[in-house]
Amino acid sequence: MTNTEIGKLYQDRFLEVQAFAYAMCQNKEDAEDIVSQVFAEMLENAGNIDPIGAKQYLYRSVHNRTINHYKKNVNHNDAISELETADCDSEGYPELHKSIACLPDRQAVAIYLHYWQKMSLDQIANEMQIPTNTVNTLLYRAKNKLREMMRNG
Repeated sequence: MTNTEIGKLYQDRFLEVQAFAYAMCQNKEDAEDIVSQVFAEMLENAGNIDPIGAKQYLYRSVHNRTINHYKKNVNHNDAISELETADCDSEGYPELHKSIACLPDRQAVAIYLHYWQKMSLDQIANEMQIPTNTVNTLLYRAKNKLREMMRNG
């Protein structure tokens, strides 16, 4: 991937990926820092990034950096019930957001796109470049993982 391609990805996806980071950490400054750091790392490693998978790489990197940033402060109580009833644009569910940050990256992306971006399963499949059945599986597993986190608190 070239620096120009990364610049284009930045222009096209910065706000979207920042919203993804914010959905997990619920802190605007942290979300901005995380996304900026990821893009800086992408520029440093531009030659090692496949342009075809750049969007997935970007989401995975932001997800992983958010996990590392917030892993210590997670309390998973009531996460799954919050997910089902939450107004996902609200800041009133910090434990839910932190719990989602601990999900595997594809599950977290699917949850974000479905609940925050209100995308249909087909739209998510198109965005993630995976089959619709895989989206169903990711959402199912994500909800089960959140339930497991609640039980193990």
